[in-house]
Amino acid sequence: MSDVTSYGITFRSGESKLNTQPVTNRDLTDNAVWGLPGPNENIRMPQNRTRAASLIGCVLLAGSVLAACGGGSSSGSSGSTGSTKATNITLLKTIATVSSTVDPVNGDNNPYALAFAPTGFTGDGIASHIQPGDLVVSNFSNAAGVQSLGTTFEALRNGAPVRVFSQVASTVSGGGTVTTSGAIEMAFGSTGVNWIANLGPNLNGSQGNVQVVNPAGTVLATLTDPRVIGGFGQAYNGGYLGKQAFFTVNITNGTVVRINASTFPFTYQVLTPSLAHTATSAGGTPTGPSGMVYASNDTLYVVNGANNTIIAIPNSTTTTSVTSGTTVFSGAPLAQPILMTQNPINGDLIVANQNNNNIVEITTSGKVVGTKTVDPTPVNTTTGAGSGLFGIVATTDSGGNLNVYFTDDNDNTVKKVSP
Repeated sequence: MSDVTSYGITFRSGESKLNTQPVTNRDLTDNAVWGLPGPNENIRMPQNRTRAASLIGCVLLAGSVLAACGGGSSSGSSGSTGSTKATNITLLKTIATVSSTVDPVNGDNNPYALAFAPTGFTGDGIASHIQPGDLVVSNFSNAAGVQSLGTTFEALRNGAPVRVFSQVASTVSGGGTVTTSGAIEMAFGSTGVNWIANLGPNLNGSQGNVQVVNPAGTVLATLTDPRVIGGFGQAYNGGYLGKQAFFTVNITNGTVVRINASTFPFTYQVLTPSLAHTATSAGGTPTGPSGMVYASNDTLYVVNGANNTIIAIPNSTTTTSVTSGTTVFSGAPLAQPILMTQNPINGDLIVANQNNNNIVEITTSGKVVGTKTVDPTPVNTTTGAGSGLFGIVATTDSGGNLNVYFTDDNDNTVKKVSP
């Protein structure tokens, strides 16, 4: 087996030496281990349901793949495809609390990453494990409110949080344990394996990583290559053209990076130069490129809170060039945007603003569809007090209406906006 440390993939306990019981060669080359389809399987988009499943509601995740969920290119931002359907955020009227996110064991709070687990894998029925279709959220702060020291992930079931993963002394496949913290964003592979972008225990991201965790909470890899520390965004390409890739943001230098995951050891491709970013923001965390949406034409959309822009990176799975991308939109009503999802009906981009607690819908051609205040708390843009939004995910309900879920740090909840 190759020297895994040379690729920044660490199967170890904290800062100790490599485990004496490494993962087997079969484990490292088996796509299913990493949450990816096998070579003879049909490629599934893990962050959305199939067209047939749209009868019961199509799910797209933050950093999602645009697929056949009743929408294609970003052209359908009119009121509805019919007189009774809500197809964009301007037609959403009801805001309801889904659940608290506070960890019931250690009190971790401050919800950040938000995603639906895919429905195409078989769950094991164990309550402490991620199950198909779970709405999963991470807690960024510990019980004392210290940012980047949160370590827990909750599945929100029946109006309550159920812990499904802790990053403290997590069991590593092959032996040993590893500890990290500060999950910013996550993206699921098709078998329920979760790829997590961690800022790490200090707010500058220098101890961050990308962690790969199976639904049972076993850590398959912790990627500590210098190109992927400072985890601040995560997205999956859905197996475009048979190539498996995840995208992350390294906030220490403001770059977007592709993790080529078709084979092990993984390799890395830096896609952008250093984009606008700052070491701190009103909320205390860095700001810069963060939320990502992957579209089925292989375009990666990236939102940036440091300069209020959205860029598009074409050929994101295959390019070997470094590019600043094409500007899709810049300026108001973006106000320190953080994470982003995709409207499953028309392909529009839906962004969470940190500086005014608004969500904003923008077409991929740069037209503002609308804005909606989802938390009326005033935001102090100097101190960050009152800033509540971070994670965001869009779905459709059984009637084909748009629903948007978002994290609200002001009261440690996930809420849903619906017609």
